[in-house]
Amino acid sequence: MKICGYCGGPVSRKLEALSAVRRVGDEVKPTLAGVVLFGKPMALQRLFPALRMDYVRVVGTQWLDDPESRFTSVDIRQPLMLALPKMEAAIVDDLPRGFRLPEGELQSQQVPLLPRKVIREALANAVMHRSYQDHSPVQIVRYSNRIEILNPGFSLKDMSSLGAPGSRLRNPAIAAVLHEINWAETKGSGIRTMRRLAADAGLQLPEFSSDRQRNEFRATLFLHHLLTEEDFAWLKNLSGDSVSADEAKVLIYARETGAVDNTACRDFSGLDTLQASNLLRRLRDKGLLEKQGAGNRTHYVLLERARDNPGMGDLFGGVGGKLEPEGGKLEPEGGKLEPEGGNLELSSNMQALPPLPENLALRLLDPGKRMGTLGLRQLILDLCSWQALRADELATLLHKDKKYLRNKHLTPMVQAKELSFLYPESPNHKWQAYLPSNASPSRLNEGNRL
Repeated sequence: MKICGYCGGPVSRKLEALSAVRRVGDEVKPTLAGVVLFGKPMALQRLFPALRMDYVRVVGTQWLDDPESRFTSVDIRQPLMLALPKMEAAIVDDLPRGFRLPEGELQSQQVPLLPRKVIREALANAVMHRSYQDHSPVQIVRYSNRIEILNPGFSLKDMSSLGAPGSRLRNPAIAAVLHEINWAETKGSGIRTMRRLAADAGLQLPEFSSDRQRNEFRATLFLHHLLTEEDFAWLKNLSGDSVSADEAKVLIYARETGAVDNTACRDFSGLDTLQASNLLRRLRDKGLLEKQGAGNRTHYVLLERARDNPGMGDLFGGVGGKLEPEGGKLEPEGGKLEPEGGNLELSSNMQALPPLPENLALRLLDPGKRMGTLGLRQLILDLCSWQALRADELATLLHKDKKYLRNKHLTPMVQAKELSFLYPESPNHKWQAYLPSNASPSRLNEGNRL
């Protein structure tokens, strides 16, 4: 009989106390939590075919920066007790190292730029709070300037109280085991710990977002310090010495991520909701930020002159101008389709598309002609398979109102995972486009049009 090292009793009793097994008559059978935590790979593949952890290494800061060399990946399909340490090691081994010489020591240490505890808490959060009813893997995407950890399952805790004491557990049995082995905290303090450790390391604070419609939670861990010499030069060129420390953080954050909202501002500045709102409005009044959206979609982007600041254009990937939120103002429709698949003339806010393939050109709707929902959505999928297309481009091609097309077709297709975003890490990206969820990104030449 195996003895548990924690309680000194039989292992089966300890597993039963942790809800990893249950007793049925004289038999002891594993629970689903027990299989996820301790099960053999064959059992996991049979019961949870998509239960794995994917580590994806992307070149650059966007998913499709280099279509010819998109990414390398490591897939781990093992029980959580083995998968978590392996994934932590894979991430840490890939991190840049910093120089450290502890006081009184003669030998320096090479430590990861991002504290190991931050990575461990983020991974534990992903597997503890994920939805195991959604057959999708936990995905860790490593960009050159950040790590994004995505798990199926929106946050059960309100985002405004994220980091506050108290935790709402979706999988209490898994959380209990991870707590027993000191892999996770169960008092709602994990996110606060991640923020504190990132701040102590001089890094930008982690960002968290929850999408109830897509049933997804995202944690973004940044790998760069908030203010470098290059940042100071950019800020001085932009506004002289007229910005405070918190204002500088907001501007750098908006430059790196494309937008900043009240929640993000509170995360890295430590301000409350009202103070963060006043800070963002102050930068707007100074002519450095521009307000976009309304209500809970309110966010701020850098003004054109900030984007065009000399020497900093490469930080925006060559994309300038106003950030148009999904579901925003309807742009004028002025395009028409030339016969025989000729060049498409689009409204002034759109760039010219290459000639349509003849089979697609012949299927496009004539103005006023109606098509059933299934037929229209199949046509949308085929168009996006040819090339990642933005909402205004699809509306022009299909002779539809953009707002109607987005609300009635594009958004439901994204929710049904028929379509996905070209820039999934930035839903409000100025050049956001749609592509089939199962498409091979290397076949799409959206990047060549930007």
